[in-house]
Amino acid sequence: MKLKSIIELIVLIMFAFIAVSFSTTKASAQVQYIRSNPKSIRGTWYGEKEIDGQDYHMSISFDKKKAVFVDGNGSETGSKIYSINAKNVKVRKGAFFTPVYSGYYRQNGHNEYFSKPWGTSKSTDPETTYGYGEYRGHETLVMLNNNTGDKVGFFRTEKLADKYSDRF
Repeated sequence: MKLKSIIELIVLIMFAFIAVSFSTTKASAQVQYIRSNPKSIRGTWYGEKEIDGQDYHMSISFDKKKAVFVDGNGSETGSKIYSINAKNVKVRKGAFFTPVYSGYYRQNGHNEYFSKPWGTSKSTDPETTYGYGEYRGHETLVMLNNNTGDKVGFFRTEKLADKYSDRF
């Protein structure tokens, strides 16, 4: 009986380690949800992306709760941040500002921010993440499309975007 009880104890310990490893994933342990955009990224950012040999100029403007993205064709889309626990948030088709909830997680010593459309579950991976940093002494905002792996670097001025956009 002693050998059987030792084996049962070892099996229980293995299940405990497996349960702990599942409960400390990146999504459950490190994600913090935020109610507004961080002060460091507020303002207007300019970027440039080359697609099929043609340069597309983009801009994105952040204020405390809203973001407006203007793509290379001139079309605008907007989003407005709501608290993850907000009640009575209405998603209206055709509205300029779509409701989102935002958050961040630490990765390699930097905060990686994300926004998800209202109504998506917390466990779904964000389509786009963005991080704030510096490149050659200039403030940068790097957006990463997690589905395709494409990166776009945004800078505070259009001149810097023209000069350094091919680095990302």
